[in-house]
Amino acid sequence: MEKKVDRISSLPDPLLENVLFKLPIKEAARTGILSKSWKGLWVPHPYISLSDNDLIDDDPDNWSIRNNKFIKIVDKLLLRRHENARIKKLQLSCRQGVEDAVFSRWYGAVLKDGLEELDFNFGRCCEKPLSFLTPCSTLVTLKLYFGPVSGHKFPTSFDFPSLKNMHLNGFMLANNFPEQLLKCQDLENLFLACFMFDNCFSTDQEQVELDQRQVLPNLNHAQIGCCDYSFRGRNDARLFLKNLITVLSNAKSFDLSLSIIEVIN
Repeated sequence: MEKKVDRISSLPDPLLENVLFKLPIKEAARTGILSKSWKGLWVPHPYISLSDNDLIDDDPDNWSIRNNKFIKIVDKLLLRRHENARIKKLQLSCRQGVEDAVFSRWYGAVLKDGLEELDFNFGRCCEKPLSFLTPCSTLVTLKLYFGPVSGHKFPTSFDFPSLKNMHLNGFMLANNFPEQLLKCQDLENLFLACFMFDNCFSTDQEQVELDQRQVLPNLNHAQIGCCDYSFRGRNDARLFLKNLITVLSNAKSFDLSLSIIEVIN
């Protein structure tokens, strides 16, 4: 009887990787049990989408164990890869959140040219998750959720010339945020939820009223809703909202919360 030959495993690694990268990350990871030659081939996968819900523990209520497993898996995917094996899409969801050091090493490992989508959904996060935003010329989608009223300060400077979609939830925005948005001339969709304003979080530049011609030309949809208690009775906050609305005024569809309308009137 003729012995069966495993012709698939004998294929070159680059060809096998090309096959694996067409699979969802969880399916690609399972191929590691097929043979020694397949083990670890899935690690450089460019499209990563993981949630702590994907992990099955003997004790589903032991969040500490689940969180540690999640962190170890993500560390392996993000940090143990060749420099040329860039991530194009990264979606991470963890209800317990991560510590500052963990977030920083993940963030620094992926935010570089080649990345197209970054989506972090953490129910709770570290004290200061975003001290900077490294310029990234290829980023198209940025989604950051760190709780409905996290109070995390969004950086005063960011440079994403290819950005088309921005979703921010629970952030404290600096007074120059509208001017920074003008750098994203390709922006098509903007969602700002539960954001706050704090005069302690300001830039060195004096806040000035933007010209009505300073708008985002390609904006299709804008939706903004704030925590109104951080805006009431403050002229600087009122000017911030007016500038933000000016920048977004070219949107084909514009959803504005009632609380914002009350503040600017």
